[in-house]
Amino acid sequence: IELNVAIRSLAAIPSYFVDGGTFSVDPDVSMYRLLLLVSYALNSLLGGNHAAGYHAVNVLLHAIFVVLVFLLGLRLTGRQMPMWWAAAILAVHQLNSQAVNYVSSRSGLLAAIGALGAFYLSSLVSRPRPLMVGMSQLAGLLAKYTAFAGVGLTSLYEYGRSGSHRIPSLVALALASALYVGGAWASGFYGTAFHDVIRPLTTQTLTQFKALAYYLYLWASPVHLSICP
Repeated sequence: IELNVAIRSLAAIPSYFVDGGTFSVDPDVSMYRLLLLVSYALNSLLGGNHAAGYHAVNVLLHAIFVVLVFLLGLRLTGRQMPMWWAAAILAVHQLNSQAVNYVSSRSGLLAAIGALGAFYLSSLVSRPRPLMVGMSQLAGLLAKYTAFAGVGLTSLYEYGRSGSHRIPSLVALALASALYVGGAWASGFYGTAFHDVIRPLTTQTLTQFKALAYYLYLWASPVHLSICP
């Protein structure tokens, strides 16, 4: 963020769509996260390179995420008090501090909001809004590819329901995914990402299970979370 000249001007925004290298000054770090870069560019425009503005946006995004989780839980369970407690814990639990404290972790917040927003607009409103479903999902993907989890969540939920009303939302999700993959491919992101395999597939899979177990441990015992001594 400090050295990346691509986020110093809104005039550079069109280049985010076609050049994965705008993500970082490090040529080995190519990412297709143009919505994240747009948010950085707006921060830079409004507050320069001061950290306070970036952190303020992260806090706001975290608050939106918590409210969205509360609304989703309320719609799914119909139980207000348990969801109030769940949202309160989610809001202040130390395990979630990374998404607020580290500006670079904003991508995870944006991806989660986009994915959960698509789920809400598709499955938990009185009348699905396919266009908004696709836009929300695409926005999440353009912040971080982990928003693909939202495609799976919404698809599984819709699969369990009957009626033809689910088809437009599923089509919107498919189109959003295709647009993201196409844009990422055109930007050169995939070529850089898969040029050198960091670790074997087996090791990578086992690492994910280890990470899951570690996060469960941190949920119960949230200590030693800061990288600072």
